[in-house]
Amino acid sequence: MKLHLGCGTKKLPGWINIDSVKDVHPDLAHDLRNPFPYPDFSVEEILAEDLLEHFDKYIRFQVFSEWARVLFLGAKITIQVPDMHKLLFYRYFKFNFDDLVDTMFGENLWNGKVYWGDFGNHKWGYSPKTLTSFAGQFGISQRKPRRSG
Repeated sequence: MKLHLGCGTKKLPGWINIDSVKDVHPDLAHDLRNPFPYPDFSVEEILAEDLLEHFDKYIRFQVFSEWARVLFLGAKITIQVPDMHKLLFYRYFKFNFDDLVDTMFGENLWNGKVYWGDFGNHKWGYSPKTLTSFAGQFGISQRKPRRSG
């Protein structure tokens, strides 16, 4: 079983596409702050692109522990988040403070009319180092480090 979390309208064949918004017609409409309807160690892979940063400093622990609970040992998890180091450099130092704040905390999802309020903005930030450290608290180790924009 493979879970594509926060899928939006990007549905992947062979995956269970999960999103909290029913209007995007996911395979499973589910609020990720709640437990999955799957048993422990039942998932071989999780994909979470541009999702984890939408959970605040405290809820992210609850959310990620649930992801770790369903993964079987040796399973793969792919997480993509904005790189705060790059955002700070390119948005703040090259442009201006207002652009940085709006990018980090404004209504910044690809479909703001569907995702607003609770999930419509970023609530936490990561660098490659802090994401690796955070995931490590749950026994998740990084295999292929890479930077994204």
